[in-house]
Amino acid sequence: MSVCPACGKENEDVPGSRTRCAGCGSELTAGTAPSISEELAAFALTEEEAAEAAGPLPARATAGKACAACGTVNPAVARFCFECGTAFARPAAAAPPEDAAPEGSAEPFLEEQPPPFTVAVVVEKGHAQGATFTLRHIENSLGALGTSIELGDDLFVAPHAATLAFVDDRLVLRDEGSVNGVYVKLRGPAPLEPGDLFVAGDHLLRYDGAVDLPWGPEGDTPLLGAPRPQGSAFRVVEVLAGGRTGRTCHRSGPSIAVGRSGCEMNFPSDAQLAPRHAEIRIADDGSAQLADPGHGASGVFLRVRPRQHVELSGGDMLRLGDQLLRVEAL
Repeated sequence: MSVCPACGKENEDVPGSRTRCAGCGSELTAGTAPSISEELAAFALTEEEAAEAAGPLPARATAGKACAACGTVNPAVARFCFECGTAFARPAAAAPPEDAAPEGSAEPFLEEQPPPFTVAVVVEKGHAQGATFTLRHIENSLGALGTSIELGDDLFVAPHAATLAFVDDRLVLRDEGSVNGVYVKLRGPAPLEPGDLFVAGDHLLRYDGAVDLPWGPEGDTPLLGAPRPQGSAFRVVEVLAGGRTGRTCHRSGPSIAVGRSGCEMNFPSDAQLAPRHAEIRIADDGSAQLADPGHGASGVFLRVRPRQHVELSGGDMLRLGDQLLRVEAL
């Protein structure tokens, strides 16, 4: 068989046959086609050439490997025998450890446990008035938009103002530190600390605790004014929109009342206030409590301190901005 030097086509050598290629017509030289080993040898590299082409090899791969068919030693990087063409077997993949997870497997997904009991939050007043939200998670976010309990577009409510969470067999409210915070309606007297805020009717008030009243400048003629409180003076301040300070009251105790008339702080134009709506009761040791005498239907709301946890029960009322919520245990 003769191979055409022009196109590579194989032509059979038959005595008296044509001397030109059947494929392209080029002139052929009669002879025998090279053997397979000769063809491979034409393309094979010596060990030195293969090592130079492959670059430096790791120490464990520098030894040659012998062909199982013909015994020829080939470079360690060869995939087939350069003499006879026999493919070398690929090294077996290392077996995974017995305790290894199957490929593609993921960590087992732990389903969230359902709440221990059913609680619903009803919007009594606000943009979503009449809406009922059932708490379906262990932790439920409460805020204006994008939360579990979504109160709508209220400028005074933060996106995430508070969280209602189940802790063991209790429902707990956690304040998330927003500017306006969240208020809980009083069920009984609650301790007051300086800086605490509370709502009575439509008014926001702040208890500042004991303060020192400055004396006026000494002069021949004293300044005319109301009598100074005897002993320590306790201050309550009205907080106006934007955080400005409104009416201020200083009293020595034993109580400071807030209402529509006949109190230490009177707001006669507030229709939601009872004549005596809220009381700050001051003990002999200077500690104070906020109390609701029970004369006003709207009640008294005390702000939850930032990051504080407060336990709730069925019937509790919450106030966020212009929203009024009721907690129902079903």
